[in-house]
Amino acid sequence: KRQWQTHAVIANPNVGSAFGFDQGWHGFVELAPEDRRSPTVHEATVEVLDQLEPERPFFLYVHTVDPHLPYDPLPEDRERWAAGVEDPNLGSTEALGALNARSFPDEDR
Repeated sequence: KRQWQTHAVIANPNVGSAFGFDQGWHGFVELAPEDRRSPTVHEATVEVLDQLEPERPFFLYVHTVDPHLPYDPLPEDRERWAAGVEDPNLGSTEALGALNARSFPDEDR
């Protein structure tokens, strides 16, 4: 019988061991807050893939958090995707919080 290998690589604490999401997996990698950016998640994922038994099927769940608050892109990503944006605080947690509170920027911004 070929049992499935089940593994998870988690960067979001909302689906972490504190809430019981680590139960039932053959392997569960929960990354520390300082390791939650996608490049580190990808490295951990490759490590898991390297440890799998190639003759057995597997299910791998990978949960990244980069597209969530706080929007704090790496400098090279900011340069690539928002090179013309003069105010580096646009998209920050504070700026988005102000928008959410209906405290809109003045006309000059």
